[in-house]
Amino acid sequence: MNTPIITIDNFFETPSLVREFALRQEYFKGDRGNWPGIRTAFIDTIDKEFFHVFASKLIPYIPGKYAFRNLECTFQLIDETYGSGWVHDDDDKFNVAGMVYLNPGPVRQGCGTTFYDYRLDVNGEDYSKMFQEEVNSDDIEGRQKYQKYREEHRGKWTPNVVVENRYNRCNIFNSKLWHSADNFFGTDADTTRLTLVFFGHAI
Repeated sequence: MNTPIITIDNFFETPSLVREFALRQEYFKGDRGNWPGIRTAFIDTIDKEFFHVFASKLIPYIPGKYAFRNLECTFQLIDETYGSGWVHDDDDKFNVAGMVYLNPGPVRQGCGTTFYDYRLDVNGEDYSKMFQEEVNSDDIEGRQKYQKYREEHRGKWTPNVVVENRYNRCNIFNSKLWHSADNFFGTDADTTRLTLVFFGHAI
């Protein structure tokens, strides 16, 4: 599947209601994988009607696809203590991924998502181990020591496309593209980077 990077502004008709709904949920670290910040339960277990509305809004934007065989989506909060994201691709069981940014503007430049060209020289340091240590750490001050390694790791990739964080912007892409979240921000639920993240297998 060769899904391009697709950006849709003004995705939800009433984004303020989606944001209010998101902020009413319970957030936790959980054991569903390695990722920075905290997430809610899967949206299909929280509100099936909203889940189906969201899926039906997404699928028309994915070229040549008419339905999801599988779609996992959740709200995510990532505060400024995580610095920025690591370059990664997503689980092989998915062929499409993305997020809807849910922070009312203005959000400063450099807080969205960067996509990279593949580089072969990513050997050397065990960055995957460092990534797991950071995202699973409860030591807020201790996370700062990983900034050096994130920057070293990013230096092994060539930035290609940057999608800036804009309120109610949906960003859809091939889940196997190398990408990273850019600078995180905020100190509490009202100010922290809030997204609706999704991973799907479209058919």
